[in-house]
Amino acid sequence: IRIALCNDQEFMRLVLPRAGDALEIAGSVVKDDRDLVLCAVRSSGGALRFASNRLCDDKEVVMHAVQGAAVALQFASERLRDDDDVVLSALKSGGQALAFASARFQDDREVVASALSTAPRALRFASSRLRDHTQLVRYAVYRDGIALRFASDRLRDD
Repeated sequence: IRIALCNDQEFMRLVLPRAGDALEIAGSVVKDDRDLVLCAVRSSGGALRFASNRLCDDKEVVMHAVQGAAVALQFASERLRDDDDVVLSALKSGGQALAFASARFQDDREVVASALSTAPRALRFASSRLRDHTQLVRYAVYRDGIALRFASDRLRDD
């Protein structure tokens, strides 16, 4: 695609709803256009990685991204990786989002249990305190034996 087209907002308005990752080749004006970035992340949540910093801190944009791809949480601003609505929405999409949530969520027993229900190996991203929590570790290991790798030394040796 020619450079001129990558900066053409009308052209990108046609492309992004069908191919959100095309945001990667878009110009900076497009990457900072809220409506166009919303089109992109609705099509492909991971397109958030190509959005401007300003839009990676826009709650609505990030919510759409994480609803489509839990791991898009990694591209959200630090502020939004500590936002209840955003993180819980990402975790509904996939427990692996725990890897990108703030330490507050990684140390929350209920949040970690929720993540483990869809991604038992997300135990690796739980706080050390919760990786030493017998019930949580048993729950994760019951769902996927490999999760035992991420338990505390005390529980692994038990």
